Amino acid sequence: MIKKLFKFVAGSILVLILVVAGVLGYEYYQSQYWQGQKGLVLVEIEYSEAECKEDRPLQVTATNGSAYIVNKIEWDLGLFNPGYSTDLVTSGYHEFSHDKILKQSESWKYCIAVPKTDGAIHVRSFDDTKDMSKVLKDLLYTIQNKYVTFDKKA
Repeated sequence: MIKKLFKFVAGSILVLILVVAGVLGYEYYQSQYWQGQKGLVLVEIEYSEAECKEDRPLQVTATNGSAYIVNKIEWDLGLFNPGYSTDLVTSGYHEFSHDKILKQSESWKYCIAVPKTDGAIHVRSFDDTKDMSKVLKDLLYTIQNKYVTFDKKA
């Protein structure tokens, strides 16, 4: 009798372990899959006097390379002096987003202003100009902490 009870309990524990492992494996797979899809949504930024107006000189290009419709993209903007690691963007002015719906393989371009800065913007030592557009053009602009909302119904 005890032997049968032991087999039943051992079998039940084994089934429970297999079910839990299956659920955790599926959740891990889903997480990795959506991270991969997020990586296929590109957000790029560049200083562009040619494409943007003087008060909004940063051109943002969002491209949906994923297999799903993108409902919204949120990100933080990093701004750095070349050769330095301190982010110059004033705290609270990092966050940007757009809710332009992007279908598969669709891109969208728009212009934004240079955010307020905390740190000093270094003028290159060999450039004695006071032309701020030249200084802003030389800064490094980065997209950080990108978050993508997909339309998973489509």
